Amino acid sequence: MNYTNISESKRLIFEVSIELFASRPFESVTMNDLAKAVGKTKSSFYNHFASKQEILDQIYDFFCEHFNDNRNPPEDVEPVLQHGTILDIIHCVFYVFGDTDPLMLPILQIIHQRKFFDERARQIVQNLLISDGVAYSKMIFDRAVEIGRLAPFDTQLLAVLCNNSRLCIYDKWILEPTAEHYL
Repeated sequence: MNYTNISESKRLIFEVSIELFASRPFESVTMNDLAKAVGKTKSSFYNHFASKQEILDQIYDFFCEHFNDNRNPPEDVEPVLQHGTILDIIHCVFYVFGDTDPLMLPILQIIHQRKFFDERARQIVQNLLISDGVAYSKMIFDRAVEIGRLAPFDTQLLAVLCNNSRLCIYDKWILEPTAEHYL
């Protein structure tokens, strides 16, 4: 979904749907709930979306399109690889996506809730959050080894470790924040 080129009504429905789906189980949100939250009639709601599932699919599409918006392109990481510390290099793989679009974190909450019930959410977790995250981290570490900034080592292992740490941060600090995470 091209979020910038949609009507204000459709954008409002999209944003309110994200808010409701993130705060309640998808199955418990009805089209009446969505229409009421947006201040539209149920029939006018159907002018923009055919079903709740269509909204969810577009939410997933939006997340997939924008997930890597805050990830440093390899050419931007090169100066860090050339001159940064090992910690700086590792920091390059810990990108956070919530800064560019405030919808991303609630969408991640939806995916987090749906991954046990929905094949598409499971695939997003597997492919985008895990496999792509590990591949990106490995690419950064491989480049650091290639240019001699790091001694040869199992870059796959460190990539998996860093990606798992990032996912833990998403799961524990962002999705389910509690006071003890911030002590």
